[in-house]
Amino acid sequence: MGKEESNVNTFVPVTSVKFQYLAALVANLITIGFGVTNGWASPSLLLLKSDDSPLPSGKVTVEECSWIASLMCLGALVGNSFFGTISSKFGRKIGMLSLTLPTIIAWTLVIFAQNVYYLYASRAINGFVGGGVFVIIPVYLSEIASDRVRGALGSMLVLRG
Repeated sequence: MGKEESNVNTFVPVTSVKFQYLAALVANLITIGFGVTNGWASPSLLLLKSDDSPLPSGKVTVEECSWIASLMCLGALVGNSFFGTISSKFGRKIGMLSLTLPTIIAWTLVIFAQNVYYLYASRAINGFVGGGVFVIIPVYLSEIASDRVRGALGSMLVLRG
């Protein structure tokens, strides 16, 4: 048995690997959006606490700021279970697609925020999406990746920011 015969089953055409990288890149776009969501609070809370707050209801208190910052974690707690169930019942692609609508809703709430409750809802929804991102994306990537590129594709999630 020659070297060629033993490697026949493990050979992956170059075009197939290119498509795997492309699929991983597209799948990880939602993680970039989630990274922006994570970072949004840091500079925004300073503005929201100031007298120049863009909220029509006025500036927010320190306690309200702490809720804005922490509600993502509570949303993620629910998102993990929800999106784990969705991806098991309907598949990873449907699960990933279902991450987009809550993201749009959450950012719309930020754009049109009238008071701090809009921001609370937005952060909880974004946390919910984040819970889904860390459940669905790694599983999807491990399912589409060949052994040769699985490690590289799996590492893309960490590079989101």
